[in-house]
Order: sequence, then structure tokens, then C-alpha cells
Amino acid sequence: MDFGDAAWGIGRDIDELRSTGAFGWIVLTLTFGLPVASFVVLVARNLLALIPLCISAGLFALWALYYTTDWFSNPGQGAWAAAMLGVVIGWLVLAIALLSRWRPDRPLR
Repeated sequence: MDFGDAAWGIGRDIDELRSTGAFGWIVLTLTFGLPVASFVVLVARNLLALIPLCISAGLFALWALYYTTDWFSNPGQGAWAAAMLGVVIGWLVLAIALLSRWRPDRPLR
């Protein structure tokens, strides 16, 4: 495994997303914001935040493995949609984790 290939490939993907305009920035913000937000909620002692954190870790691992191994055939341009579905599901689980602790009579902790 050559992790230099992963760094190069992932960097190229990020540059492509940044160059697409607002849509790319939204994708990048959602993708890289999910593990950060999940960790913050996990520190607040909500174990449900482990699910989106694991989704993020799995997606980042697959992203790196795509460039460091020959396990995957070229999925073409459609692979990002499946990954984005995982990110959206992670954000939904994180929202459920936050809302499960919210009560109208007291602030969020």
C-alpha cells in the first residue's frame, strides 16, 4: 500500500470538488463536518453519535483504500453518490441524537 497515492488521489478529488463552486463546497463541508460534529456530540455523552462517527471513519478508510489498493474496479462518476448517501444518513442519525436529548422545558446540554 502506498499512502502517497492516497494523499495524491484524495487531494485531487478535493481540488475537483472545490473547483465546482458552491455544490462542491457543500459536499466538502458536509463530509468533513460530520466527524467533527459527531465527536462534539459524543463528548457530550451521547453514544448515538458513535454511528455517524463510524460512518465517517468507514467512508474515509474506503476513500484511502480506493487509491492505495487495486481492490476496486473503476466505479466512474457515480461512486460519490453512494458515499454522499452515507454522509446524509450520518447527519440524520446525528440530528436524532441531538433531538433525543432535547426537551422544550430545558436547554440542550
